[in-house]
Amino acid sequence: MLEESLFVGEVAKESSIPPNMLYRWMYEYEEYVESAFPNCGSTLYNCQYEVKKLKHESEELRKGLDLLKKFGVFLKKKNM
Repeated sequence: MLEESLFVGEVAKESSIPPNMLYRWMYEYEEYVESAFPNCGSTLYNCQYEVKKLKHESEELRKGLDLLKKFGVFLKKKNM
């Protein structure tokens, strides 16, 4: 709508979306740009998801490393 200079009423009729909702979406997009619709694959949402995933992976690796350290001490004592 914004890029092609279409009228809200026309788009509302074609897409069966209430005009008020389109106006709200336009306002949110103009105000917040990419972070306006975080659950729709925006760059900000994707980055937040990636950080959360990496934190989880880091925690799992840390747990594995701690476990290996514990068994390493045990194996050293057994070999002596």
